[in-house]
Amino acid sequence: MGNSSSSQPRSVSFENRQPIQLTEAALRKAAAQSQSPSTRPETETETETHSTRPTSSPPQGYPQVPPNFYKPQYDYSGEEEYWTKRIETLKRTHTSLNNKMEQEYDKAVAETGQMFKRAQASNVGGKLPPCQEAKNLVLKCYNENSTQPLLCAHFVNEFNNCVNNKRLETTATGA
Repeated sequence: MGNSSSSQPRSVSFENRQPIQLTEAALRKAAAQSQSPSTRPETETETETHSTRPTSSPPQGYPQVPPNFYKPQYDYSGEEEYWTKRIETLKRTHTSLNNKMEQEYDKAVAETGQMFKRAQASNVGGKLPPCQEAKNLVLKCYNENSTQPLLCAHFVNEFNNCVNNKRLETTATGA
């Protein structure tokens, strides 16, 4: 169905009810074209020039390439300049953003440093933990009575009371 090819050429015919009428100007133009250089007999000078010049026509069976076929459809001369400017703009923007980020980072580091300086300036920094004497007594008792740790219960209770008292003092003063 439509796949078979016929060896006979196909023709189309139609009935022309109105004959074509040509003006005298059209007849003269047709006559002038029939006398074109391809139908005129060649002179001796034309024959000589044709024989010495190599032909640039393609071999038989190849289609003729129009002369403007290889010309670019679009002029790309402005593209190089556009992209160069675009890249430079992006570089400047990147540098600007990078500088702002570095400034913000330095500012955050300085603020954090100030926070820690204030915390160290309050009663947290530079002091020993509370109840060092009670702690030392507990450690000494455990070293002397390593086999009988219950003998040190009195020192452990004193250390525990000391720590609780210091905790209450700290929370009461708000420091």
